[in-house]
Amino acid sequence: MGNPSPSAPTPLTGRAGELGQLAALVDSAADGRGNFVLIGGDAGIGKTRLCDEAAAIACERGFVVLRGQCLEGEEALPYLPIVELIEAVADMLAPDELYRVVGASAHQLATLVPRLAGEAPAPALPLPSDGERLRLFTAVRDFFDRASRIRPLLIIVEDMHWADAATATLVRNLLLFAGARPVLALATYRPGEVEPPQGAVARLAEDAHRSRAATVIQLGELARPDVAQMVERITGAHPGEAGAEALFSQTGGNPFFVEQVLKHLAEEDRLFDAAGTLHLQPTEGEAVPESVRLVIDRRLRRIDERCRVALATAAVLGRSFDCAVLADVDGRAPGELIEALEQAERARVVVAETRPREQRMAFTHDLIRQTLLTQLSSARGQQLHLRIAEAIERRYGATDDTVADLAHHYLRAGAAADAAHTIDCLVRTAARASAATGFEQAAMLYRDAFDLVPPADRARRCELLLLSGEALKRVSDSEEARAAFAEAAAYARATGDAAQFARAALGFARSWPAIASVDELCVALLREALEMAPEDDAALRAKLTSRLALQLLYSGDPERSKRLARESVTLARRSGDGLTLARCLQVLHAALWEPEHLHERFDVATEIIPLAAATGEPAIAMWGQRPRIADLAEMGDFEAVERELEAYERDAAAFRQPLFLWQSAVRRAMLAVFRGQLDEGERLAGRALETGRQAEGQNLVAAFGGQLLVIRWLQGRLPELEPLVATSRRNQPQATIWRAVLAFIRIAQCRLPEARAEFDELATHDFAMVPRDDTSLTVLVLASLVAHALDDAGRAGQLYARLAPYAGRNIVVSEGVACVGAADHYLALLSLAQGHKEEAAEHFEGALAVDERTGGRPWWALSAYEYARLLLARRATADRRRGQELLRAALGIARDCGMRALQDQIQAMSRGRAGAAPERPDGLTRREIEVLRLVAAGQSTREISTHLVLSERTTSRHITNIYAKIGARNRAEAAAYALRRGVARD
Repeated sequence: MGNPSPSAPTPLTGRAGELGQLAALVDSAADGRGNFVLIGGDAGIGKTRLCDEAAAIACERGFVVLRGQCLEGEEALPYLPIVELIEAVADMLAPDELYRVVGASAHQLATLVPRLAGEAPAPALPLPSDGERLRLFTAVRDFFDRASRIRPLLIIVEDMHWADAATATLVRNLLLFAGARPVLALATYRPGEVEPPQGAVARLAEDAHRSRAATVIQLGELARPDVAQMVERITGAHPGEAGAEALFSQTGGNPFFVEQVLKHLAEEDRLFDAAGTLHLQPTEGEAVPESVRLVIDRRLRRIDERCRVALATAAVLGRSFDCAVLADVDGRAPGELIEALEQAERARVVVAETRPREQRMAFTHDLIRQTLLTQLSSARGQQLHLRIAEAIERRYGATDDTVADLAHHYLRAGAAADAAHTIDCLVRTAARASAATGFEQAAMLYRDAFDLVPPADRARRCELLLLSGEALKRVSDSEEARAAFAEAAAYARATGDAAQFARAALGFARSWPAIASVDELCVALLREALEMAPEDDAALRAKLTSRLALQLLYSGDPERSKRLARESVTLARRSGDGLTLARCLQVLHAALWEPEHLHERFDVATEIIPLAAATGEPAIAMWGQRPRIADLAEMGDFEAVERELEAYERDAAAFRQPLFLWQSAVRRAMLAVFRGQLDEGERLAGRALETGRQAEGQNLVAAFGGQLLVIRWLQGRLPELEPLVATSRRNQPQATIWRAVLAFIRIAQCRLPEARAEFDELATHDFAMVPRDDTSLTVLVLASLVAHALDDAGRAGQLYARLAPYAGRNIVVSEGVACVGAADHYLALLSLAQGHKEEAAEHFEGALAVDERTGGRPWWALSAYEYARLLLARRATADRRRGQELLRAALGIARDCGMRALQDQIQAMSRGRAGAAPERPDGLTRREIEVLRLVAAGQSTREISTHLVLSERTTSRHITNIYAKIGARNRAEAAAYALRRGVARD
């Protein structure tokens, strides 16, 4: 028995399962199968202790252990824990090894660790280009990749709950990085402390939960037996049931709290009674502390006043603090301060840190530091922050290395600090954050600076709002960014500054508009900006004009959008700005959605690609590759589609930007569904949606919904989507696409009167409701399928005229979200609805030729079935033979692809042609077949009785018998049966 040693490590208790899991992951990483582990739990729960044990295991297996820690305080430069990791690798490697590991990424890495620049010039600080953050992330990933080839890595990042959003985003990229390398990455965080703007950490947790390449470990409190075991390991004595229960109830099973209570009792010589028995029951009149704060308070009271004063100042400095700065602020003789810190170190309140060129110490647990901070008044805290900032500036100057600390302390000094100097430090720190692509952090710093600028200085306040919004815009089109730009626009309007107003309008515009909507406020801002913009600034006017064209894409006036897009390209060419030209061409491609512009669209997309090299922005090439995939699919060149998609996927994997990964996954899903790999297509579509959530891209749900619609259509499972589509129809009554989808689903359900009602409204004024934008093709295709099912000859003729320009091509919707086969298939169905059978046959032949050449198996099968029905109705032997051949081939494809509804229809049709009573399946009588057809047509019992000259009672008896024979429970199921078995139509 004995008192716990202040320096002995706390025994790991109650974590055998978690430690075994990490040991297995270490072994897996050693074999090149890395993993990302997110370890969550409250303060003191044992996250760091678990990481320490994992580090010991990894060291035994030859790993290099790298540790970084996120610090509290918004003003720190982003990526600080990653900087610590990189510096640790740099310190570990010999110069030649470091040269190989840094490789060609020296310039990007030097934005984080300047000494890695070597002889290269120092990186510039202006706001980086859009691709800079991507290049930095790639450089960091490649750095650790190359380092892991020397020795396997265990990367530990602690306290992610304090990570700025940029750091959290980079760690999310490590999730993708670790999977196929000898790297195990551990990140710890406190779930209860993830608050905006640190919501990025919450998304990291969600990503880890969804990802197969990640593991999530949530540490809870120790159970009562574990607490008893921990006490025995620390003290050498078993606490007994009553003692364990008392300690458990007072600490909640938190390992740190348990340890601190035991140390507190030992220091007060109350851990054992006079007989040497472990005593954990509360003492009469003085209860054992019930919170760790009280425990820490009592421990701190055992340190003398001089030491507590020094520690309070150190707590304001941070979790880790510079002893030289502390000495400057403390003001006492060096010997006295050293004595005070030694006392704190003996008490295990602080520990020495080993860092080159600095003497630093750190609190052993941040709860100790937080307890010290709560004992300071607000005024005392502000005074200390000011004295610390002044001490840092006197000793080190306001350099790039110190400006973040100065910004932090001057800001928290409040009114005691000079506002102008605080603003200068905040802006410089924000610029450093932006240069390191920590855009979220930069935005907050600019906003802090804005709050300190006098209201009368409108130009300065406007500039800071613009900088804040532009930083946020580089991450996503968040509402926070748009609010900053809207506020900035008001300031710029008041000052009459055209350049600032243009920046505000461009920033307010979303990168891509939401489908079937127009942001009227954005359009108004862009027009106002164009009125203010100088006539001779071609690049600025090109940007504004292009963005206006994009925002008007869904306005119903394609000619206006097209005209503006062409005008923007002309202006961009005149300006000589390659990046602006690439953006304008991208918008022009979207504006040229009509069929007659296919080859021009392709040329526009192709022109974008070489601009990547000309501008030094490699990601620009992907802006051209993605639309080329859709254009090539429409042309029917699927060999080129595959090559282009493979190139896009390689680039997306190299950049590892979620937006690119989402877009490539969407198009890979499109290709799988087009080829009839429906299960694989659904899996890929789901993965694309998951990746898209990380990218926070526009229209990602619409893309997933479009792909799922095509999959369920081919599977014969459209009715499953009816509740979702009906809800969307109610929520967006102006969006005609929902009306078209719902009418199509009603056809699949054989609810023909309801389908007719939706279709009639859609067709009002010769389909004037159909939008004239890139969604119109989807609506026209669905409307064609409905018109055919309803035998609506008049509307079929109108739709035929709209779709005729696509003859000989594939139908591709939403720039590659889905390809639904040859346009001639839909033209054939519309010809049949009009009674033009010979014309229909020509279109079916064209559709079969296109689908066979392109590999669109399910679409070939659909055309083969419908064409076979036409051929088998003829008397010519050759036609009937060809029809039977088409049916057999279509049946094989339907079975292979899982097209159950088509399979049932073909089998029913084949049985009928073989003389197996096709019109009387499942024992149905001829009269019951007649009744069933009318049920499928949506007629009521009374209408059926009138039509067949039967009493309503007899008709009801027929319907009851039909339900019993086919296993239907209602009219909808009976109608679906009739459609599957080929008896719904003559």
